[in-house]
Amino acid sequence: MKITIDIDKIKKLAQDSKDIFLTPEAENTILELLKAQEEVDQAIDYAKQVLEKEALKLNPNFSAIKSDKVKVFYRTFGSVFSIDESKLDTVPKEMYEVVKKISANKK
Repeated sequence: MKITIDIDKIKKLAQDSKDIFLTPEAENTILELLKAQEEVDQAIDYAKQVLEKEALKLNPNFSAIKSDKVKVFYRTFGSVFSIDESKLDTVPKEMYEVVKKISANKK
């Protein structure tokens, strides 16, 4: 998967969005930004899948990877009840959700 992001174009689109009230064509600036956001979101989802696959290859009990700038982890939670993760195999999958999250530490 090749990802190309033109930061200058994104900055220009953001600046041009002020004209949305003046010209119907300016609506395209917002639409282009939303498309770029969707592409980035898809790339992040793909990266999460790749990270999960590779981490599970290294360790089937993978739960977290932490570095100075990035943290990748599984987090399990229920809507009303807490879950004893040691008994997770006995809980119906409809009662909980596993969230995959990647965060960057901003310094």
